[in-house]
Amino acid sequence: MVRLLVVDANRADRRLIRHQLSGVDGVAVVAESASYPDAVRIARAERVDLVLLDLQPQRPEGFAAIRAITSGDAAVPVLVLSDHSEREQVANALDCGAIGYLVRRHDLPNLGPAIRSAAKGHAVVSSRVVTKVVREFVRRGRQLRPDGVGPAGETVLSPAELAVVSHLSGGFTTNEEIATQLSISVNTVRAQIAQSLRKTGTANRTALALWGLRNGLDRRLETGGKPAA
Repeated sequence: MVRLLVVDANRADRRLIRHQLSGVDGVAVVAESASYPDAVRIARAERVDLVLLDLQPQRPEGFAAIRAITSGDAAVPVLVLSDHSEREQVANALDCGAIGYLVRRHDLPNLGPAIRSAAKGHAVVSSRVVTKVVREFVRRGRQLRPDGVGPAGETVLSPAELAVVSHLSGGFTTNEEIATQLSISVNTVRAQIAQSLRKTGTANRTALALWGLRNGLDRRLETGGKPAA
């Protein structure tokens, strides 16, 4: 059962979400919040599995709330559900650590499956904003050279980690898929992703995949490099 915290300043929208999820197996709304600071407190105090958070462009504190909720020992994944789909807002939300981004008018009918997927750690990004996100990260520019050396001349990722993150950025979203592609164990993939998260300072797999996209690592798939098992 996915225990869900719903964060939305609009009471009618919170009711709509409850109604939408009322007949969905495996999902239960266990708490609600009308403010970002309250959401951070509840997410830390209650045993919730996922936070469904409305994000408003005129309220930048929403991004701070995502960072706070998805960081630390009591981190909880955040899935954004918003009326707004501007590419910069979507990219910023994912950069702050959100595991996914849904557009309310387009994705509400499939909210239940999206919540279950996000709670399992899978990236969930609306088809309405995927292209916008890619273009935004390309616009912001790449920060890695092709050999994986950062702007300060220090190695960011090892060849093994680069191979795994390249596949993650290239659309292979599960450890099993990446392991099959690279002919390595799932445990090795898990370890490489954990190391990559630490080295890049990203909050979760979604942010790591987008970091790789932003740095052009998806284009390394054609090199065929494999990490050591």
